[in-house]
Amino acid sequence: MKVYIPKYEGGAGKYIYRGYYNAWKSLGYDVEEYFSIDKIIPPKEYYIMAPDAIISLSNIEIVEKSSKAFIFAQPTKFPKHWGTHPNFISVCPPEVKKEIISIPCTFWTFSNTKYSKKYFKEWNFKDDYPIYVPLAFDNIHYKETKSKEKVDICFIGGIANNGFNEKIKIMKKFLYPVVRAGFSGIRVNANLSDEQELSLLSSAKVCLNLHDLYQQELGFDINERTFKSLGLNGCLVSDDVKEYTRLFGEKGCGSPEEFLSTIKDKINNPNIQEEKERNKNLIKENHTYKHRVIQLLNNEDFNNYSML
Repeated sequence: MKVYIPKYEGGAGKYIYRGYYNAWKSLGYDVEEYFSIDKIIPPKEYYIMAPDAIISLSNIEIVEKSSKAFIFAQPTKFPKHWGTHPNFISVCPPEVKKEIISIPCTFWTFSNTKYSKKYFKEWNFKDDYPIYVPLAFDNIHYKETKSKEKVDICFIGGIANNGFNEKIKIMKKFLYPVVRAGFSGIRVNANLSDEQELSLLSSAKVCLNLHDLYQQELGFDINERTFKSLGLNGCLVSDDVKEYTRLFGEKGCGSPEEFLSTIKDKINNPNIQEEKERNKNLIKENHTYKHRVIQLLNNEDFNNYSML
């Protein structure tokens, strides 16, 4: 079976859909990436993954004729100031939404719709809201790679401006105390190669993770760095996001002081290797993109996921 996957050159989409590409391929599917739905010349039978933003009345026939279509649906409204920016709400026109929901599709999103359901109401779904399909670890592309360079901590991230430039303030708030305490290993906007990133994440004693402000306040999704850090390293110190606690049973840090204190505790924990192996196994058994593909094929919400 042919599967069409959108291709992104940068941003989070690049890593998310690369993970899906690798997972579908490893499961035996014939996978092809596309930049534009309009350019697809499909065979008689095929599957397609597509975000709602790239579907139009001129190309919706490709979605309609697919054997299975997996449509990533953005909310139609969002709380506070975030709801004024297209990064947070669907830009798919109402007339296109109306056509999409008339097609038998699997609608999905990576925010937990048990808690974010009200933000999708204006889609007017006939049956149910999008299923919750969290982000995951691309265990096919990312392989643990030990380095001779030993570092206590590792943080790799970019100052991603989601429209309000809030992430840099969070980084300064949480990471400056870590630097002042004498820890090295923080890489922000460092343009590291995949090999360098793998080596640092795999070799550090502790990995660090910070989320966007909307994730901290609303708490219904987490970033891909969470899965990558736990999958490669196994030891993570994160900020406090409700979905992180729901998925992994560990409360994040609500303040810079707690963040620094937790880093020190984990570095000095003589049993840290046991925690690392436990978390890496948890990711391997429940949170890879292969798991997400199977979930999509079964049209199964993660909250009711039979493989858990």
